[in-house]
Amino acid sequence: LLTKAGQPDEAIAAFTEAMTVASNDEKHWLLSQRSRVYMSQNDAISAADDTAQCIQVLPYVAEGYERHCDALVAIGDLDSARACAHVGLMHSLNHKNDTLSRLLERISHGTMPKV
Repeated sequence: LLTKAGQPDEAIAAFTEAMTVASNDEKHWLLSQRSRVYMSQNDAISAADDTAQCIQVLPYVAEGYERHCDALVAIGDLDSARACAHVGLMHSLNHKNDTLSRLLERISHGTMPKV
């Protein structure tokens, strides 16, 4: 709500504070949400840091890989984004994830959006 209200700094602070008492499942969600706020502020480096932690907390949840790939692409690190997408697919149910598969296809065809 704070992000939608145009208060990203307050949203980041709220997510950070909530993480001090969060379980791993909650921390994963909070990191993922905070990374979205960072991306909305064009801070892909902080988003990448959060999503890397997200993956460490719950490595079997594809959303962390999806958001980490997005941040890496925004930074311009396509090789790491490709590697992350492959690992994310390994952790996805039946090794399938449409978002990660599309990302790999766009990287291999050189059709990444300009950030």
